[in-house]
Amino acid sequence: MQCILSIAATLVAIFALATTTTAQQITGVYVGNQGNFSDQNGSVTFYDTQTLASLQILEDFGTLVQSLILHEGKAYIMSNTSHNVDIIDVATNTRETPIMGIPSPRYMAVVDTDKAYVSNLYDATVTIVDLASRSVTGKVSVGSNPEDLAVVGHLAFVANSGFGHNSTVTVIDLTADTVFATVDTGCDGPRHLAVDHDGEVWVFCNGKTVYNDDFTLVLERTNGAVVILDSSTGAIESTILLDSQAGAASAGQDVFYSAESQEAFLVRGNDKLVLVFDTANNRYKEIISLAGDGTVGAIAYDADADELYAARLDADNPYTAAGTVTVHGRDGAVLRHTFLPA
Repeated sequence: MQCILSIAATLVAIFALATTTTAQQITGVYVGNQGNFSDQNGSVTFYDTQTLASLQILEDFGTLVQSLILHEGKAYIMSNTSHNVDIIDVATNTRETPIMGIPSPRYMAVVDTDKAYVSNLYDATVTIVDLASRSVTGKVSVGSNPEDLAVVGHLAFVANSGFGHNSTVTVIDLTADTVFATVDTGCDGPRHLAVDHDGEVWVFCNGKTVYNDDFTLVLERTNGAVVILDSSTGAIESTILLDSQAGAASAGQDVFYSAESQEAFLVRGNDKLVLVFDTANNRYKEIISLAGDGTVGAIAYDADADELYAARLDADNPYTAAGTVTVHGRDGAVLRHTFLPA
């Protein structure tokens, strides 16, 4: 099984849990390190959960790493500022020919064996990609500042964040590559999506903050929410209101869905809290307070070991220094630290 951890602003960014093919036991974690914006020094690290050793696979390759996914033995990396999807062969950890010409790639979802969608943060579109030929085959217009994508059956769901100023999810018909519906979730800043065991689509909204013109005064602040959609129609089934804003301490992996435990984990990174949702019964379950220094830029969960992975921004220099990963028990206690190479 493979786990991905993604955060932004430091050198720690995305978890992807690597698994064996038989028992699906997690053997390692891929970490996409976003890098410092001004230096464009993103990188990718592999952490071996058996030996506890880490290996930097890509080092300072001239971009910001936004997210990555694992598919058919390849790691696809959303290289946000170079407008590429970079590719690594996970068997050899070697870099392969990238998919080029994708404006501000944010997240990828595989919709068929050789077909994928990539959200374009500043282009209000989703790019259609042929994975076999590694080429762009088209675009679909969606809402403002699209982030995460989720695929169920013949539909793809796209979270239109609007940096907090949008509340919609675009639903795309995969067979025609056209918009099937636009759903207003009623909550500000949909950013991450998850598909549960029942095929329902969970939409995680972070909320929004509105400032005056010189950013000295908060004019409005809304809390986050979780909205559950019917995957066949996009209709809202239920809404779980939060008592604060949600999201990582940087623009990283706010949510991790565990199919094994049927739970979704939503991080509130600045106060180092993780909200846990029971996706089998569509309810809020518990809150976990993570010990350790540094705000949390991403979260992931290993159901087999019952361990949480948290990407931590450096406490003193969160936007320039390399971050770390802390591994926690369900009580939030730190089990071990992983100091990733810068």
